[in-house]
Amino acid sequence: QPVTYMFLHGNFAHIFFMLKGLYLFGMAILPILGTARFLQLYFLSGVSGAGLWLLLNWHSYVPLVGASGAIFGVMMAAAMLHPNMRIQLLFPPIPMTMKTFVTVYAVIEIVSELTSGGSSNVAHLAHLGGFFSAYLYLKYLYGNRVWDMFGALTSWIKFPAAFKKQPPIRPSSKVP
Repeated sequence: QPVTYMFLHGNFAHIFFMLKGLYLFGMAILPILGTARFLQLYFLSGVSGAGLWLLLNWHSYVPLVGASGAIFGVMMAAAMLHPNMRIQLLFPPIPMTMKTFVTVYAVIEIVSELTSGGSSNVAHLAHLGGFFSAYLYLKYLYGNRVWDMFGALTSWIKFPAAFKKQPPIRPSSKVP
């Protein structure tokens, strides 16, 4: 169930916006990560989102549904790999960089979780779990070669690279 919840959605709008986010942000990182690492990122973010939500909502009878933890992980990866990529919000129509978008969104999620008192129908903790696990995964893969949202807080941590030869941060020709 920590995996299957990602394939259930509340309504058509919920799944539509999840798929739109997956497409928009996923297309920015799939050529760099490749299929295998992209799927690892996706499922790690989704399972971590469920884990964080469950950790702090252990006795809740409210079901957790949706892929938002995984999608938020994909968004974090897009910001880390393309921090200065320009995007434009729909409502309100404001242009900004990916790193600004993800930072603002993370702050909104934290404030929303702290002010909702657990009465929200939105799993803010799942979103934050996806964000955080994607951050750790990308730092593990690429070390200090990616944008670091927590740079000032983690400057003293040396993130190990996953392999002696780190994967390149450029599009791979092996992506289907």
